[in-house]
Amino acid sequence: MNLKRIYPTLTYFDKLTLHHGGREFRFISVTGDAEGTTVLYLPKEKVLITGDAISFPIPYISPPPSRQAATLRALAQLDVSVIIPGHGPAFHDKEFLNLELQLLDAVVKGVHDALLQGVTTLDQMYKTVTVDELRGRFTHHDKDLETRYSERVKAIIRVAIREARGQDFPQ
Repeated sequence: MNLKRIYPTLTYFDKLTLHHGGREFRFISVTGDAEGTTVLYLPKEKVLITGDAISFPIPYISPPPSRQAATLRALAQLDVSVIIPGHGPAFHDKEFLNLELQLLDAVVKGVHDALLQGVTTLDQMYKTVTVDELRGRFTHHDKDLETRYSERVKAIIRVAIREARGQDFPQ
Protein backbone atom coordinates (compact mmCIF):
# COMPACT_ATOMS: atom_id res chain seq x y z
CA MET A 1 0.00 0.00 0.00
CA ASN A 2 1.33 3.43 -0.91
CA LEU A 3 0.42 6.10 1.63
CA LYS A 4 0.76 9.78 0.92
CA ARG A 5 1.56 11.96 3.90
CA ILE A 6 -0.64 14.99 4.32
CA TYR A 7 0.84 17.63 6.60
CA PRO A 8 -1.15 20.25 8.52
CA THR A 9 -1.91 23.44 6.67
CA LEU A 10 -3.49 25.18 9.64
CA THR A 11 -2.13 25.81 13.11
CA TYR A 12 -3.62 27.69 16.01
CA PHE A 13 -2.72 29.31 19.28
CA ASP A 14 -5.04 29.13 22.27
CA LYS A 15 -8.36 28.47 20.46
CA LEU A 16 -9.67 27.63 17.03
CA THR A 17 -13.32 27.30 16.01
CA LEU A 18 -14.28 25.55 12.79
CA HIS A 19 -17.71 24.98 11.28
CA HIS A 20 -18.38 22.02 9.03
CA GLY A 21 -21.58 20.23 8.08
CA GLY A 22 -23.64 22.30 10.49
CA ARG A 23 -21.38 21.34 13.35
CA GLU A 24 -19.18 23.62 15.47
CA PHE A 25 -15.75 22.30 16.49
CA ARG A 26 -13.87 24.21 19.19
CA PHE A 27 -10.23 23.27 19.52
CA ILE A 28 -8.68 24.55 22.74
CA SER A 29 -5.01 24.44 23.70
CA VAL A 30 -4.71 23.51 27.39
CA THR A 31 -2.26 22.11 29.87
CA GLY A 32 -2.92 18.41 30.19
CA ASP A 33 -0.18 15.88 30.80
CA ALA A 34 1.89 18.26 28.66
CA GLU A 35 1.74 21.89 27.63
CA GLY A 36 -0.16 22.40 24.38
CA THR A 37 -2.58 19.52 24.80
CA THR A 38 -5.55 19.99 22.50
CA VAL A 39 -9.09 19.34 23.62
CA LEU A 40 -12.07 19.31 21.28
CA TYR A 41 -15.43 20.65 22.38
CA LEU A 42 -18.61 20.20 20.38
CA PRO A 43 -21.00 22.62 22.11
CA LYS A 44 -24.20 21.63 20.30
CA GLU A 45 -23.62 17.95 21.08
CA LYS A 46 -22.22 18.76 24.56
CA VAL A 47 -19.23 16.47 23.96
CA LEU A 48 -15.72 17.13 25.25
CA ILE A 49 -12.77 15.08 23.98
CA THR A 50 -9.91 15.79 26.36
CA GLY A 51 -6.89 13.78 25.28
CA ASP A 52 -4.65 13.46 28.31
CA ALA A 53 -5.99 16.59 30.00
CA ILE A 54 -8.08 13.95 31.80
CA SER A 55 -6.70 10.42 32.15
CA PHE A 56 -8.45 7.47 33.71
CA PRO A 57 -7.96 5.66 36.05
CA ILE A 58 -4.97 7.56 37.47
CA PRO A 59 -4.09 11.04 36.08
CA TYR A 60 -0.87 11.73 34.24
CA ILE A 61 1.07 14.90 34.89
CA SER A 62 4.33 16.50 33.84
CA PRO A 63 3.79 20.28 33.79
CA PRO A 64 3.22 22.37 36.89
CA PRO A 65 0.15 20.89 38.57
CA SER A 66 -1.45 24.27 39.20
CA ARG A 67 -1.60 24.88 35.42
CA GLN A 68 -3.19 21.48 34.86
CA ALA A 69 -5.63 22.24 37.70
CA ALA A 70 -6.50 25.56 36.00
CA THR A 71 -7.25 23.61 32.83
CA LEU A 72 -9.57 21.27 34.69
CA ARG A 73 -11.36 24.22 36.31
CA ALA A 74 -11.90 25.77 32.86
CA LEU A 75 -13.13 22.48 31.37
CA ALA A 76 -15.53 22.05 34.30
CA GLN A 77 -17.24 25.28 33.21
CA LEU A 78 -18.17 23.87 29.80
CA ASP A 79 -21.70 22.58 29.27
CA VAL A 80 -21.02 18.90 28.58
CA SER A 81 -22.98 15.67 28.74
CA VAL A 82 -20.15 13.39 27.62
CA ILE A 83 -16.44 13.58 28.41
CA ILE A 84 -14.09 11.33 26.47
CA PRO A 85 -10.73 11.20 28.28
CA GLY A 86 -7.35 10.31 26.83
CA HIS A 87 -7.55 6.94 28.56
CA GLY A 88 -10.55 5.10 29.91
CA PRO A 89 -14.28 5.09 29.32
CA ALA A 90 -16.48 7.99 28.34
CA PHE A 91 -18.03 9.79 31.30
CA HIS A 92 -21.56 11.13 31.43
CA ASP A 93 -20.88 13.59 34.23
CA LYS A 94 -17.98 15.66 35.60
CA GLU A 95 -17.33 13.47 38.63
CA PHE A 96 -13.94 12.13 37.50
CA LEU A 97 -12.86 15.55 36.16
CA ASN A 98 -13.62 17.02 39.60
CA LEU A 99 -11.87 14.12 41.36
CA GLU A 100 -8.72 14.67 39.29
CA LEU A 101 -8.90 18.38 40.13
CA GLN A 102 -9.25 17.56 43.83
CA LEU A 103 -6.12 15.41 43.66
CA LEU A 104 -4.03 18.10 41.99
CA ASP A 105 -5.27 20.81 44.36
CA ALA A 106 -4.64 18.59 47.40
CA VAL A 107 -1.07 17.80 46.34
CA VAL A 108 -0.25 21.44 45.51
CA LYS A 109 -1.66 22.63 48.85
CA GLY A 110 0.00 19.78 50.74
CA VAL A 111 3.41 20.51 49.24
CA HIS A 112 3.03 24.24 49.88
CA ASP A 113 2.03 23.65 53.52
CA ALA A 114 4.81 21.09 54.06
CA LEU A 115 7.44 23.47 52.71
CA LEU A 116 6.17 26.19 55.04
CA GLN A 117 6.44 23.71 57.94
CA GLY A 118 10.08 23.06 57.07
CA VAL A 119 9.86 19.71 55.31
CA THR A 120 13.17 19.45 53.47
CA THR A 121 13.60 15.93 52.10
CA LEU A 122 11.67 14.09 49.44
CA ASP A 123 11.04 11.14 51.78
CA GLN A 124 9.55 13.49 54.38
CA MET A 125 7.40 15.08 51.68
CA TYR A 126 6.08 11.67 50.55
CA LYS A 127 5.12 10.86 54.16
CA THR A 128 3.50 14.26 54.69
CA VAL A 129 1.57 14.62 51.41
CA THR A 130 -0.19 11.28 51.03
CA VAL A 131 -3.62 12.33 49.72
CA ASP A 132 -4.80 9.01 51.12
CA GLU A 133 -8.31 10.45 51.51
CA LEU A 134 -8.69 10.24 47.70
CA ARG A 135 -6.93 6.90 47.17
CA GLY A 136 -10.00 4.64 47.26
CA ARG A 137 -11.91 6.83 44.81
CA PHE A 138 -9.15 6.32 42.23
CA THR A 139 -8.15 2.74 42.98
CA HIS A 140 -11.36 1.09 44.20
CA HIS A 141 -8.94 -0.99 46.30
CA ASP A 142 -7.44 -2.71 43.24
CA LYS A 143 -3.88 -3.78 44.13
CA ASP A 144 -2.36 -2.73 40.78
CA LEU A 145 -4.09 0.65 40.88
CA GLU A 146 -2.96 1.14 44.49
CA THR A 147 0.66 0.84 43.36
CA ARG A 148 0.10 3.09 40.35
CA TYR A 149 -1.66 5.67 42.52
CA SER A 150 1.21 5.79 45.00
CA GLU A 151 3.78 6.20 42.23
CA ARG A 152 1.74 8.82 40.39
CA VAL A 153 1.19 10.84 43.58
CA LYS A 154 4.95 10.80 44.17
CA ALA A 155 5.49 12.08 40.63
CA ILE A 156 2.94 14.87 41.15
CA ILE A 157 4.63 15.77 44.45
CA ARG A 158 8.03 16.07 42.73
CA VAL A 159 6.60 18.37 40.07
CA ALA A 160 4.66 20.37 42.69
CA ILE A 161 7.89 20.91 44.66
CA ARG A 162 9.58 22.28 41.55
CA GLU A 163 6.62 24.56 40.93
CA ALA A 164 6.54 25.77 44.55
CA ARG A 165 10.23 26.59 44.35
CA GLY A 166 9.74 28.52 41.12
CA GLN A 167 11.86 26.18 39.02
CA ASP A 168 11.50 26.25 35.25
CA PHE A 169 9.74 23.58 33.27
CA PRO A 170 10.57 22.58 29.69
CA GLN A 171 8.03 23.93 27.23
